Amino acid sequence: MLSRQDTETVAARFAETRPRYERVAGEVHRRAVNLLHGRALKSVVTSRAKSVESLKRSLWRDREKWSPDAFELSLTPPLVDLAGVRVLLYQDSDVEPARNALLAEFTALKSKDKRSEDAYSAYHLIVHNWCPDDDADSSEIRSTPCEIQICTIVEHVWNELEHDIKYKQPGGRPDDGQDELLASLRSELGLCARTVQRLMSRTAARSRLNEEQLVGAQDLRRYLEGRFRRRVDGPFDELWAFISRRVDRVTPRAMDDLFAQGHLEPTASGLQREFDQDTAHREVGLVAVMLLPAFSAEDVRDAIGENPGAPLWRFMLRVLAGEHGGKT
Repeated sequence: MLSRQDTETVAARFAETRPRYERVAGEVHRRAVNLLHGRALKSVVTSRAKSVESLKRSLWRDREKWSPDAFELSLTPPLVDLAGVRVLLYQDSDVEPARNALLAEFTALKSKDKRSEDAYSAYHLIVHNWCPDDDADSSEIRSTPCEIQICTIVEHVWNELEHDIKYKQPGGRPDDGQDELLASLRSELGLCARTVQRLMSRTAARSRLNEEQLVGAQDLRRYLEGRFRRRVDGPFDELWAFISRRVDRVTPRAMDDLFAQGHLEPTASGLQREFDQDTAHREVGLVAVMLLPAFSAEDVRDAIGENPGAPLWRFMLRVLAGEHGGKT
């Protein structure tokens, strides 16, 4: 059993070596971020070295578990959470793949499933030898263990609040009021988790649409009306012919990139009023002006050379000439 003096002694030894654990946590954090990004697992990764005060509290709380002899040779082991990394996933369905990826990347001293539907919920991995033998920058600390906790962001909310009740209030158990609030929170977090899953699934489906190729004027019209959230009228065939001859693969993402290079709508509207006073080209003319900065005057002249009878293209050339003082 540890005395108060024993906890102070261990904590003082840790304080002297804490920068080592900060470095371990930082290195494992960096490698975990790169790994999860490579697996396309949407996550938030944080890391820390345990604070000296937190170590004192946990040693005193578990004082009956330890003896002074346990720390005679080393702090790690027996302590394995002095360096820590937390991996928070957006989707519950990504937790298992993240755990498996981390287990494949790091050498695990211990892997424990602490997932639960009505209490603290996370996977805990204790890893060491977390860098290659030939990594000279990290070789001196590669055997230092690091704890990795893996759960969803929603589970993290519950875990943190339950931790405060268990370890920061008298008795470590919720009162009747807290029990009622925890039951309500559990229900609402469950709804939140399901909503996140549905939203991300729908977003993924919509993102796939972003890569589908537009194949004609009607597809272009649907894209533009979706972008502007209003009806768009005008010579779509001329605009489509101009864009499709100059963009290898016309997709919603490619169109978004063109708009990102172009004029903002208020600027383009002013130019349209100046050079298309009878609004013959309607809103397609506005779109053409918005997109003009993504193309060159040579692009427009080449288009007119291909089809001199396209009024929209001559209008585009007039706008370009006006912007450059009559020179194109």
